[in-house]
Amino acid sequence: YQGGFETPESFKPFAGAPSGSFTGTGFDGYRTGNFVNRDSLIGVQATYWAPNPGGTDSCNFIIVQKKFFNRTASAVNHVTIGEQIDWDIPSDISSANSSKILNGYTVYQRGTDTGKVPDCGTQYDSARYGGAMLFGKYDKAEFALNSCANDIAPVGIWSEIQDTMFKYDSLSDGNLEGKYFWNRMKHQTGLTATTFKNNDLRTVYTWYADRNFTGNDTVTIYTCLATVKKGTEADLDKTFKTAFEWYKRHLRPPTCSCLPSCQPPGCCYPNSSDGRTGNVDCDPGKGVDISDLSALIDNLFINFTPLCCTASANIDGSPDGGIDISDLSALIDNLFINFTPTAMCLY
Repeated sequence: YQGGFETPESFKPFAGAPSGSFTGTGFDGYRTGNFVNRDSLIGVQATYWAPNPGGTDSCNFIIVQKKFFNRTASAVNHVTIGEQIDWDIPSDISSANSSKILNGYTVYQRGTDTGKVPDCGTQYDSARYGGAMLFGKYDKAEFALNSCANDIAPVGIWSEIQDTMFKYDSLSDGNLEGKYFWNRMKHQTGLTATTFKNNDLRTVYTWYADRNFTGNDTVTIYTCLATVKKGTEADLDKTFKTAFEWYKRHLRPPTCSCLPSCQPPGCCYPNSSDGRTGNVDCDPGKGVDISDLSALIDNLFINFTPLCCTASANIDGSPDGGIDISDLSALIDNLFINFTPTAMCLY
């Protein structure tokens, strides 16, 4: 909205709602106040939480809560909610990024190197990552029925070349930009990473598509913005998992800490009948038996066949998620010796 870029689709500040910074134990925060859309029917308020270096958690993620609310007592229909982020991960050539799907739950962007020599000490831009992940969403009625309501499935996430918008520029073409996003976000489902590389990319996230708001309805959406300055795809995945645990501890009721509905997207919980590890072979029946033991032995010692769901093979529940002989021992104990339950899924 600011800096001369306001368009007919811009959300405008709405006076009266509190805004400003706040602090807590181990984190800093900020509230934006309220904004309204072009016809003032839908309002939005955002709150940000950022663990600081003085806390016990990683400081390379921010948790965002956005509340979208119908400001009237009448229905407002066909509302699509999401966001686009022009990540501009630092690269050798401007903001030329690549993109990839991360473990079946989001799409990230990555920096680009044009040569073999790092451009800043030992920093390679291809070791820089950024992405957003849906941590949970619910509406007012869902929360009233269950304070642990937490839909973790986005409608769709995709990356595309930023230049796509040159033909939908609302600064010169009226409201074509809004029409482009509404139609694309309504129909683009699932996760799609563009095959274009070394381009100025953006990522678009759809949280609700063509949703009808009843009078005075509100939807609450929690997302995570995460970056890795120097690392790997695995480091970005770990950052999201760490951030999700922070979200559960700090922003959701304590009683939600162990519910499957409060778990992040991943393969272990959908792969399990009771929220525990052990279904190593990803059997659709979700049982734990000797075939899982065979799959784990094959992965560790014979053909080294990749696991279909690493999280399900973390039988001993090690925090780092590593799979080794201790997991094999724990599975043998579960099946044949002391019948000790396998560890709970970490994600």
